[in-house]
Amino acid sequence: MKKVTLLTATLIAASLLGAQSAQADETVYPVKAKSDATVILEADDGTDGVITGPGGGTDGETGGEITHPDGGEGGEGGVVDPGQNSSLRLSLLTAFDFGTIKKSGNTESYLAKLPTPNFVDGGVSARPNFVQVTDNRGILAGWKLTAKIAEQFTNGETTLNGSEITLTNGWSQPLSADNTTNAPTVNTGSIVLGTGASADIATAPAGKGMGTWNILYGTLHAPEKATLGDAANSVKLTIPGNIQKTDGTYTAKVEWTLSDSPTR
Repeated sequence: MKKVTLLTATLIAASLLGAQSAQADETVYPVKAKSDATVILEADDGTDGVITGPGGGTDGETGGEITHPDGGEGGEGGVVDPGQNSSLRLSLLTAFDFGTIKKSGNTESYLAKLPTPNFVDGGVSARPNFVQVTDNRGILAGWKLTAKIAEQFTNGETTLNGSEITLTNGWSQPLSADNTTNAPTVNTGSIVLGTGASADIATAPAGKGMGTWNILYGTLHAPEKATLGDAANSVKLTIPGNIQKTDGTYTAKVEWTLSDSPTR
């Protein structure tokens, strides 16, 4: 009887041990665990030293790093760095150059030369006239860009009153190719810059316009000229015929205004 009882106890113990072992092996796979990944974000103040020029060239490039343009508001190679150190900024501008022209008693229009930024890879290369906006605020608030002639063309003694600059064939190009869905709305019509009210250049509604955007006027890339227009014909100066004109170099100040809201 004792042998039977001992055998029974042994069997029960083995059975319990087997059940516990089986229960321990009933883990459902895959198993998961978590660990932290950390990054620190800080405000972009525009001082990282990298300046990226636009695409729109003869080969359809998307742009690239350029050397810092010196020359102040007159620019270098027609490109101006406004030197704005803020998360929302005008990062590059074009200094419009209409060359040397003959005085005329008729109202005449003259085409602007193309800027020639110096690319780190590729050297000096012509581009459409453009303005570049960077929005790295990270708040998805949108922005608005306008422009006007703040100071009329003058050579110190004579002012070309009534002169206007006309921009046509406007389009936008993101610095990042995957940012196309966030494009600002560009004024693609004929934009006349005079000394009166500012003209709308581009507007980024809330949720749009993040990152860096080039607003270009025409393109040099032949296959795209049919839809985007020819850059060589997209910026012109019109000077009235019936005003005083003296010999010399005339300079105007084009004022670009970037607002931190699309409704201002």
